[in-house]
Amino acid sequence: GSAYFDGSGDYISVPDSAGFNFSTDDFTIDFWMRPDVPAANSRIFTFGRDNGTGSIQIKQSSATTIVVEQVADVGAEVISTAATITAGAWNHIALVQHGVAYTLYVNGVAGVSFNNDEPMSSQTDGFVIGARRNSSGGIDSYWKGWIDEFRVSRSVARWAANFTPPSSAYAYGGDFVADCSAPAGVPPTLPPIYCELVSSSYAILQGNTVTPSWAAA
Repeated sequence: GSAYFDGSGDYISVPDSAGFNFSTDDFTIDFWMRPDVPAANSRIFTFGRDNGTGSIQIKQSSATTIVVEQVADVGAEVISTAATITAGAWNHIALVQHGVAYTLYVNGVAGVSFNNDEPMSSQTDGFVIGARRNSSGGIDSYWKGWIDEFRVSRSVARWAANFTPPSSAYAYGGDFVADCSAPAGVPPTLPPIYCELVSSSYAILQGNTVTPSWAAA
């Protein structure tokens, strides 16, 4: 199964962890998304507050465009690049840092790369999936659509050239160690989700038949 976000209050937050302090390490954030006519500039995910140095986010700016943004200096310089997606269909998205460059892949095809001017450091607010954590720490800019197989891989640049997106669920294992939180009342509208940290390297959000514990954000 996949997680459906209704665009009016659904989101999942994953608290910060030392494992997310990527610094200058290679890393990969990849996932499947299927937009359901989301509002312009709604956030698919954010890591940290949207004005925090080293924070990063991917937003959907139009029906067929996503934009990755990184804040290189608090409230000042924002580095960004855009890519084209297919509206109403499943799209595989991968953001890869290899060396000093970010590359955004859509369905296995590389877009424009840009330099990482500010290391993706540990953010006290962690990840928010399906919305934005704004500069005041609140949640807004809710995205509408489905997300599945959200994976964060540290010290791994999984792709350095065009590739064929994976066609099956990611393998994972180990103990459930990351707390997932969502607004009260979310369990009836979202399918079961796992947020899992595997071998201190991977965090995976995916549909699962085991119901995790949910808490009010």
